[in-house]
Amino acid sequence: MGETTNGNLIDNGKVVGSACVSYDYEAPPNDLREIQSWRDGRLAGLSGNIFMMTERNLPYAWNSKFNVTFYDTAIALICTNKTGYVLTDGKPVILTLKGDYNPKDTPIDVVEVAETLPILSRRSACEYLGGVVYASNDGLVLLHQGNARVITSEYYTPEQWRKLHPHTMKGIVYQGHYYGTTDKGTIRFRLSDSIYATEQKNGLTTISLQPTTWFKSDADRLYMILDDEQYKGVYEWNEGKGKLPMRWRGNLNTFAGITRLSAYKVIADESGNEITHFVDSREIQKYTHKQNKPTRLPVGRHGIDWQVEITGKAEVFEYHIAPSIRELATQ
Repeated sequence: MGETTNGNLIDNGKVVGSACVSYDYEAPPNDLREIQSWRDGRLAGLSGNIFMMTERNLPYAWNSKFNVTFYDTAIALICTNKTGYVLTDGKPVILTLKGDYNPKDTPIDVVEVAETLPILSRRSACEYLGGVVYASNDGLVLLHQGNARVITSEYYTPEQWRKLHPHTMKGIVYQGHYYGTTDKGTIRFRLSDSIYATEQKNGLTTISLQPTTWFKSDADRLYMILDDEQYKGVYEWNEGKGKLPMRWRGNLNTFAGITRLSAYKVIADESGNEITHFVDSREIQKYTHKQNKPTRLPVGRHGIDWQVEITGKAEVFEYHIAPSIRELATQ
């Protein structure tokens, strides 16, 4: 407000109230997806290739000042306590909510991860210990804050991993394990408590079942939907009276030179499993497990690569192999 005197504008307006705080507010766009509840009563989501966020405790107020646009195509959004992970077809992006910030500035810090780790399947992405696990080109990726690592590299080469069709993977995290199903099969992978942890032996199990969907209840129970010739319906994981047959192949034990191993020991809850040993990819013994005691391997067999395969319905707790049967007596 003002008046003109002799061609000059004199500002004599008075401030009668605060600025319109809703000037930058927008209604949620029609293509809003990946909607997540973030801390401090905020909602967050993706619209096209833009990250959007509401004002605190105002789910209808999407402030355009908070928008973040990405170089790569945004595919998935996973929000943890203070951190949001935008998974793209290139480099992941980390969004962190600031504690205190100037209202004139954005409350978000944006950091692009250095490695190119594209997500291949939206349904593979799961939150884990404040980070996220998802299927990428070369294996399962664990992304925590600014650090990222392919955690299945000890089990699959990139070529072997791609044969699983990770672009079809549907995943869920349950009791420290990642369950991932593709159109080729299902894996169960033990997750480490830290992104810096070394690989664990026996961390990977393959499962013959191929659920169309995994889901977890509020009571922390895992369910799956099966739809094949043998099983149809909703099933609870690790429940029921009967056991399904399993097939487990241990890690390949490669020695520096030709090695002779003469005995092994299996601890299981009952007898009946079939135990097969291989040396340099050749089968040397197939034996039906009868008791939890050391068992001799064929005399004179030696090689560099040793491996075991166990099939059946009995639950196996331990497996040991040694150069002599005496070493297994106290195992």
